[in-house]
Amino acid sequence: MEKQYIINPRYILRNELDKIVLLMKPDPVSPTLICVLHPIYAMILCFVDGCPIKEAVVKASNYLGIGEKEIMNIILPLIENKKIIKGFGSIFPKDFLIEYKSGMERRKYNPDDFQCSNLNLKLSRLKAPADIICNITMKCYTDCMYCYADRHGHLNYKMSPEKICNIIDEAYNLGAVSFKLMGGDIFQYKEWEIILEKLKSYGYNPCLSTKYPLKEKDVCKLKEILDDKIPLQISLDTLIPKNIQSILHVKGEQYKDDIISFIELLEKYEVNYIIHTVLNLYNDTVEDIKSIEDHIINRKFLQEWFVDSAKCSMYLPYDYSYYKPSKENVIKIASYLENLSKSMDSFKIHIPKIVKNHNKIDQEKKSRIFNSRVSCSGNVSSMYILPDGKVTICEELYWHPHFIIGDLNLNSIEEIWNSPKAHSLFYLNQSDISKDSPCSICKDFKDCHSYKHVCWRDVILAYGTNNWDFPDPFCPLAPPILKDISME
Repeated sequence: MEKQYIINPRYILRNELDKIVLLMKPDPVSPTLICVLHPIYAMILCFVDGCPIKEAVVKASNYLGIGEKEIMNIILPLIENKKIIKGFGSIFPKDFLIEYKSGMERRKYNPDDFQCSNLNLKLSRLKAPADIICNITMKCYTDCMYCYADRHGHLNYKMSPEKICNIIDEAYNLGAVSFKLMGGDIFQYKEWEIILEKLKSYGYNPCLSTKYPLKEKDVCKLKEILDDKIPLQISLDTLIPKNIQSILHVKGEQYKDDIISFIELLEKYEVNYIIHTVLNLYNDTVEDIKSIEDHIINRKFLQEWFVDSAKCSMYLPYDYSYYKPSKENVIKIASYLENLSKSMDSFKIHIPKIVKNHNKIDQEKKSRIFNSRVSCSGNVSSMYILPDGKVTICEELYWHPHFIIGDLNLNSIEEIWNSPKAHSLFYLNQSDISKDSPCSICKDFKDCHSYKHVCWRDVILAYGTNNWDFPDPFCPLAPPILKDISME
């Protein structure tokens, strides 16, 4: 029997009216990938739908009136390709066409749906979001002293599970490839099971993060719902009780016992998980690291251990100096973990880094970093839904009024995405920039804000809420940062 092939189920083709985009579903390692395809390629490849290649070639040739040899020359290099293939304004990622196996997801595309006009094969703002992040609650089980969230006054904001499920329906119908959940802690949302089941029905598999020590019945439910490829993240900063109490403001001994029991339940029910540790003033010692190591060293289902330095939060009533870790201590911890990782083969360890001082970076290096920056996905391919239904462009901007682009209690995702407010933020006019900002007179303003844009979160963190229109801190024209946001 001849081999049958399909477009890799991880890739989704979507008509953007002036181009076809290929969207790659994200995973814990890779973010959503966006590639541009010429519509002719999309029309040809939609015939590779689980049939033998020769059959797909004949169908594509008959539909387009192009010779079979030409069609075959396009398709063959894309079968289980191990390198990215570029050509004619199109980019094909690895393993674009793969052999079909029974039970695999098989999408059926109609070539008529890939008709485009006024071709523009450059990356641009999508016609609908590819990635949607929904914050379903600001409630937490703990009260972390380094909290990055804007929780003050927002703890009781909540949409009904029916409303959230309707939002998920619309996201799927618009072609979103990912729908992620954030908090707060999602397990503090009473109906979390309903939301996860709904996401699973559409093939959305969000990576969940928690500090809440779940009980056995909840772990059993997670085992049913979660994709084994997507590990659960446990935020665990130390297992020294007095330090737990200082960092999380919970009873240290009780929390230690509960979280260890939780880990043992994950092992019992074979749930894959990762651990994330945030170093701060109260746990920046090798002793704290060892307290965690002692309880995870021989675990079978722990996949990775991420250790990071706490960064400056925009939403705490006290300064970074109150909780930031010591540079010297982080260096000691990094050295200890590097040595530990050499003898560790059961899970990967990610080493913490120092939060650098922007003011100490020379202009040449700043320019190099800034020019090679990755594109900001906010309001380009992604949106962030707040627990009251308001929509913003970035997960750390929360209710900053300048970046609220709509309200799902009043409008649909599609209406908000295509609203004047959303468009005005993307197609920013230099005349709208404050005269206090160097951006107001910069000759590179148009190029800088044409697609990549800047990291608004970093701008506000460095220069304050009212100075959202200042340059990115890595921009060579950015003024010195007067606020303490580094470990140097």
